[in-house]
Amino acid sequence: MKQQGFEEDIGYNPIVSSLKSEGSSRDAGSFSEYSLQGSVKDEFVDDFKNRLRGLCDNVEAEPFIDHEITYSLQSATGGTVSMRVSRSLAQSKMPWQLKYVGALEAGNKTCLMRNHVTVGCSENVTSFLTELGFRADTEFLSKGYLYRKGRVKIVLSKLCKMKEPGRPEEQNLIPLTKSHFVEVSVTVLTGTEDPGIELKHFAEMLKPQVKLMKTDHRQIQTQARANY
Repeated sequence: MKQQGFEEDIGYNPIVSSLKSEGSSRDAGSFSEYSLQGSVKDEFVDDFKNRLRGLCDNVEAEPFIDHEITYSLQSATGGTVSMRVSRSLAQSKMPWQLKYVGALEAGNKTCLMRNHVTVGCSENVTSFLTELGFRADTEFLSKGYLYRKGRVKIVLSKLCKMKEPGRPEEQNLIPLTKSHFVEVSVTVLTGTEDPGIELKHFAEMLKPQVKLMKTDHRQIQTQARANY
């Protein structure tokens, strides 16, 4: 069986693909991403993949390998502006992606919601952000598969940090956890609809192997800073 290398074009770019199936009529405007998140232990990943094959559309899962860096900038009002830079190591011809991610809006919704804007850019985007005053916060590699159920996207990925920044080679990677990250999401035009019920229904079908929930990232970040 041929092993896929970083230079081989193997299918999925999570950022570009998030809007690919929505049609050209949605090229303009802001978007909202609704999601639920969870995890599955490494030893149960194969069983979970079999479960997804049975539930999702009858197409092959799309593999991906993404290198992502998050940047932040303190605004004059005391808030934080967050940006993400991502490049596909599986699709060498794809441009780098710059993504602005708004604050998570949990509220009384059935799932997480955040607004975002994504644009293609050149590889010197990291230098550009640094010159603007942004600081690199985290750098990681995400490697996994995308499954689809209609417009619902299911991402199963392994997150790794790097021994040396900027070097995503296999021998330089250290798994962050002993589990795989799971996220189900739907992206819609901002203000048009709330697909939360649709996501909750799909999440119920993944139990008991995975329990997806509305993760409070702000609480996690607060605890991480307190334990640092």
